[in-house]
Amino acid sequence: MRYRVAAAEHSGLPDASIDLVTVAQALHWFDISAFYGEAIRVLRLGGTLAVVLRCSEIV
Repeated sequence: MRYRVAAAEHSGLPDASIDLVTVAQALHWFDISAFYGEAIRVLRLGGTLAVVLRCSEIV
């Protein structure tokens, strides 16, 4: 396992090289379209994108 810190929208990782992308409590800070594009680009076929959000109110 390796740990890496990079911009969510520009990871610098190779295409289809990652099994799991995670984000917790930060999605609202990202350029969401660019982030999802980057996640799709780096995830291997069958990879997982895990997004954890905390909602204090349900509308």
